[in-house]
Amino acid sequence: MDCNKCIDSLKDFRGCKRDSPAGEHWVYSTFSSARCPARLLTDEKVILSFKIYNNYKNGFLPNKGAWLDQPNKVIEIIDTINAEVNKINDRMKKDGSK
Repeated sequence: MDCNKCIDSLKDFRGCKRDSPAGEHWVYSTFSSARCPARLLTDEKVILSFKIYNNYKNGFLPNKGAWLDQPNKVIEIIDTINAEVNKINDRMKKDGSK
């Protein structure tokens, strides 16, 4: 989620500045919120970690070179978030097949 790419007409509905009039619009596994999840993140390290992961998913690494040229911390961040995303996707597939 990139707040800079969110169009103004959707910001109220998505709960960018206050609770969404649609109620708990954001639902992920056991988490639900009437506020945009991107607005709930305030810790700079967490925000940076998600930016690194988002860029990775879009084909960009933070440093020059290939995967093995990245600092170990970057690889740990990407691997950790990717593992959690996979767990959520697996649960959603399992719940959807019932």
